Amino acid sequence: MRVYMSKREEKEMYPIIKKFLLTRKKCERVLIEQVSFHKIKKWIIDVVGIRKSETYAVEAKSNFDFDSIAAALNQASFYKEACVYVYVCFPKVKFEREEKGERDYLLEKCKEEGIGLLLTNSSEKKVEVYPDLEAQRSKNINFDLYHQVITQITGPYDKNLRKKLCMALGLLLTKEEIRKAYKRLECYERKSPSKQVAIETLILDEFHWPVKETIFAKTKAEDVYEEIKKEAFKEGKTPIQFLANKNIVNYLEKKFQAKDMPTPPRRYIRFMNALVKKLSNFNYSLQEWRRAEGIDEICKFIKNIKEIGADTANRIAISCNRIFGWELPEEFTLPADVKNLLGKLGLDEEDFKKEWLPIIDNTAWFLRGRKLENEFEKYEKFKRKLIQM
Repeated sequence: MRVYMSKREEKEMYPIIKKFLLTRKKCERVLIEQVSFHKIKKWIIDVVGIRKSETYAVEAKSNFDFDSIAAALNQASFYKEACVYVYVCFPKVKFEREEKGERDYLLEKCKEEGIGLLLTNSSEKKVEVYPDLEAQRSKNINFDLYHQVITQITGPYDKNLRKKLCMALGLLLTKEEIRKAYKRLECYERKSPSKQVAIETLILDEFHWPVKETIFAKTKAEDVYEEIKKEAFKEGKTPIQFLANKNIVNYLEKKFQAKDMPTPPRRYIRFMNALVKKLSNFNYSLQEWRRAEGIDEICKFIKNIKEIGADTANRIAISCNRIFGWELPEEFTLPADVKNLLGKLGLDEEDFKKEWLPIIDNTAWFLRGRKLENEFEKYEKFKRKLIQM
């Protein structure tokens, strides 16, 4: 009965220790009696937390006598092979009322072995670190044991699962992207004189947005572009055809200045000017340019426009591949920011077949740029409408 009571009291200490690891040590996740490792025997850690790559393990005892001290120190010495910081923890009331000999023995051993000492105050539901006995970084970590522990906290490093999650999310996003693109196409068909004008405009959209994303005045560039489309449709032309008979630099500068931008975005204007001039060789048609020279030459041309570069060219190629099924460039590579994000997931561009890369780019675009909170708000709004119905 006494052992049962002791174990129950020990378990009551765990939530207090968990709160300490979350608030004081800023751990991202804390687990209670869920993480174990095997060294001679199976060791189940009472409370363990993780902050980035650092693990914090706590061995708690509800009694404070020599047997409890010895057991805690023994377990902590094994924990130090599997975790970065290790503590033993006792109730403060029992620690203070016990014989000085037991306290001195514990303090000496903790200092010798770099084990931290925590004391719980059950009435105030808090934990304090004993003065000058903060846990020291373990110097004898066994990385096999560390791997056993950390994968139980963060989840196993299952590369295939991570790949599949990226692919699945990318497919869902791409289907939504295509749906929106063809909805725009229907809108353009209603506003323009022919389907050909509508299609050329839709293709131009996929050339336009990656360039727009590289400048500081994204919203104003989008507004200017929408005005150009509107004016072009009135004349029964594509935006490229509409700009062809204008001094493009002066025209766009005035457009931006009208939107309170005394210094218009030079990179954006330079791109639009270069694109229209290039398309003069192909009846101002993006489709004819692609048929005549292919995607490799298109990307090469875009890369050579001052301040545009390879990432923007590749993003245009990716977008046209997803929406229109255009081939990818021979030497295609994902944009640098997408590669960096994949790296954070423990993945590389080479982990996917080439035809999957545009889909993977969509996953990265969502995780990098779109706000999940906004998507959740849309979901909540849709759900409320369903309930009303």
